[in-house]
Amino acid sequence: MSGEVQMAPSGSIWKNAVQISAGQFHNGKYATDLMVRWVDGELTLYTYVGAGTFGAENRLLAPNDTWKNATLLTSGNFSGKANWDVLVRWVDGELDTYVATSTAGLGAETRMRDPNDLWKHDLVDGRAY
Repeated sequence: MSGEVQMAPSGSIWKNAVQISAGQFHNGKYATDLMVRWVDGELTLYTYVGAGTFGAENRLLAPNDTWKNATLLTSGNFSGKANWDVLVRWVDGELDTYVATSTAGLGAETRMRDPNDLWKHDLVDGRAY
């Protein structure tokens, strides 16, 4: 690992970021973007993030109660489109994807799983195996 680059100081606005997912949402070649869900339900996309810079900020959603209920946010190229997709697990166990999300907004919503008890209990495990 090379030298640390501090992106934001302790106590900054980033203390209100509750979920962050890296991806490629600007139709570029590399995954240099960050999608952030804030404590108030706002959803922000930062494109061209690099060492020492958050790049360009794009608000995808204003603060709202619906997105406060997102419990897992991740991204990947699930649809094969140029821009990546966002996968969201909601508090009730529902799973949705937002296909080809970009700086223009969330992509088309596709339901993967209806609300269910099983998916309420999934966990993200950061252990190395």
